[in-house]
Amino acid sequence: MGRDGRMSECAGGRNAGAPVPAADRLPDMPDTVRISSRSRGLLSMIKSRTGMQQPAAARLGLCLSIADPVPPNPAEYNADGTEMSVYDVFGGGRYFDAYCALFAYACESGGAAADDRPELLRAHVNRGITMLFARAHTISDVGLMTAAAGRKPVRKAGGGGGGGNEN
Repeated sequence: MGRDGRMSECAGGRNAGAPVPAADRLPDMPDTVRISSRSRGLLSMIKSRTGMQQPAAARLGLCLSIADPVPPNPAEYNADGTEMSVYDVFGGGRYFDAYCALFAYACESGGAAADDRPELLRAHVNRGITMLFARAHTISDVGLMTAAAGRKPVRKAGGGGGGGNEN
């Protein structure tokens, strides 16, 4: 069960009453992600501009980064800051499984090795926070970003896009 008391589809029902560690839901996932001190400062400024709580801003940043077709370079984001729970970044019990699936899709479509996932997650979250900071000056900006994202076509795995058999 998740923190909200609901059964997780990925959790398989074990550890009743306790949050399921991220690694049990998605192999090679850490339970925490390191937010650089620079990104932590940006999160504070995003909160003062928009009123968004830091986990929600990190989550939206993660989505912005995953939407970028160029994978982030983990070497560009140092690990000098503080840790944030992956459970919180992924939206807790209600949305956790969906964000696990989104991140797994990003890893698979980008060709990331399973043991690179913790560093890739750190890079995506930190890059995404920087992207969000550049775009969100008011809560209205956040609303416009999410509305625009809902109108964009979804990338298909494999980059084909033909929709038919590729024999």
